[in-house]
Amino acid sequence: MKRKALIKIVILTFVFCFMGFSTAHAVMFRMLGAKDLGRAAATNGSMAFKGKVLKVEQTTDSQKITFQVQDVIKGNLKAGDVITLQFPDPKFNNNMRLSMGIPPPQSLVPGVETVLFTTTRMLDGKTLLIGGDQGQYYLSNEGGKAGVYNSLGNSNFFSEQEMGNPLMKKVVQGMQERNSGTIPYEDFKKLINQ
Repeated sequence: MKRKALIKIVILTFVFCFMGFSTAHAVMFRMLGAKDLGRAAATNGSMAFKGKVLKVEQTTDSQKITFQVQDVIKGNLKAGDVITLQFPDPKFNNNMRLSMGIPPPQSLVPGVETVLFTTTRMLDGKTLLIGGDQGQYYLSNEGGKAGVYNSLGNSNFFSEQEMGNPLMKKVVQGMQERNSGTIPYEDFKKLINQ
């Protein structure tokens, strides 16, 4: 009887000792279609733009990226504006629960063009991508026309709700005809701004 009690105490002690060391953080985003991204980018402190990276600077707890705005999709910007956004680096922000697991924009070096959907509604003024990876789009050139795609293969755009939109149907048909996963940039802007 004493042996069973001792074994239980040892097991419980072992379990409780390691419970304090185990911290798990997860961020889960629902898929954001064109309307959702457009609404999110229209809120106070948020914006969506196509820009060219001018400078990338790593600080102790963030990444500062300077862009020249090439085109405004949503927000209080003008083409030609130069803006610097400060993205939290999840590796260094243990005290910022809102940013845990939310990466800064990826693959950005001076000269790269991208489309970003951002919000600065955090207490410390840092910027986050709206919807995580859904908030960054890469640019491609197909037959002389600009197209956009994200790391999710644009899958967030093709929900059942979005497919009822006549413009979306046209976009999908064009993608199938071109055998391409990119959305033409001008159609992308129209979808976001509907």
